[in-house]
Amino acid sequence: MKLRSFLLSGIVLAAVAGSGGCGREARDAEGGTPLLRAAERGDLVRVRHLLLDRAEPEAVDRCHWTPLMKAALNGHAEVVDTLLAGGALTETRDRAGYTALMLAAQNGHVPAITRLLAAGAWIEAREPFRDTTALMLAARGGHAAAVEALLAAGADPAATDRAGLRAAGHALEAGHPQLAQRLADAGSQRH
Repeated sequence: MKLRSFLLSGIVLAAVAGSGGCGREARDAEGGTPLLRAAERGDLVRVRHLLLDRAEPEAVDRCHWTPLMKAALNGHAEVVDTLLAGGALTETRDRAGYTALMLAAQNGHVPAITRLLAAGAWIEAREPFRDTTALMLAARGGHAAAVEALLAAGADPAATDRAGLRAAGHALEAGHPQLAQRLADAGSQRH
């Protein structure tokens, strides 16, 4: 009976260790930590508390998303600031090769874009599948304010993706002709 009890407790301990442990770094079914979930929700108070409690700002879930990526994707600019101050890196990439800046741009979150650029995010970083930049992603999404913020920060409207499309082509292909014209004009003025 003692051996059986000992073996069962060992199995339980192994299961807990395999799931990421307990406490602030415990993992949920998707591999997320409390910091990842708080950043995704925009829970600034919880993010601050977890960082003070030494939560890992570069912890990733199964898709390799960091808390900074979750905050940027959802436009939680103050959480982005807090994570950056807590040691989050701007150039970490998810499984698809996207950075936090690309995710913010794809969703048109200008305050998050501005903060990431101020922290040194690489404006011309490219995802590996289509070789698109943050500007191309913002253009495809029809996010005019994000496009303007990226252009003002020096994004290259003449850069091309793997298929030879510029940001203007992405905007046009996605049904945003006025934005495509704005990007074409920016490209001709720059070069």
